Amino acid sequence: MDVSSPLLLMQLPHVRALDPKSGDLLWETVVSDVHSASSAPGRFFVTPHGLFVLADARVSLLDPATGKITAHIDLPFSPDTAIFDGDCFYVAAVPAAAAVGSDGKLRWKMGVESGVWSGDKLVCRDGKGEMIWEHPAPFAHPQGAAAGIALGNLLAQPDDKGKR
Repeated sequence: MDVSSPLLLMQLPHVRALDPKSGDLLWETVVSDVHSASSAPGRFFVTPHGLFVLADARVSLLDPATGKITAHIDLPFSPDTAIFDGDCFYVAAVPAAAAVGSDGKLRWKMGVESGVWSGDKLVCRDGKGEMIWEHPAPFAHPQGAAAGIALGNLLAQPDDKGKR
């Protein structure tokens, strides 16, 4: 364990860095809207580029040494879960999913198109709204369900076992 690295603590709307030996506060950064009604959990993504922090419908890139925000990526919705594969953020919140590149460009977005919870088809659209694919919905989405996603050996599940 590298004890020279700060201990990162997310308590939305804040991300704090603590000295792992003493517990002293090294820095504190606000990463989400204090007044947000979103119940989406925050997520960390440690990368060679820095620390990506997911909060609400935004991913912020922080310098882990200082806590300074160096970039933002806006997401099309506030996700329940997220996976980062090193180049792209895959996010999900029933009934939607999306892929947003680390450059901030929307690669695709999909969701149940007809009706909020009783749709009969899944439609994937790119950032311009053009249809990429369409499939029959394999099941109805219960209103209280939260999304989980997997990509190869990367896995993200809601913290609250599927309930909002």
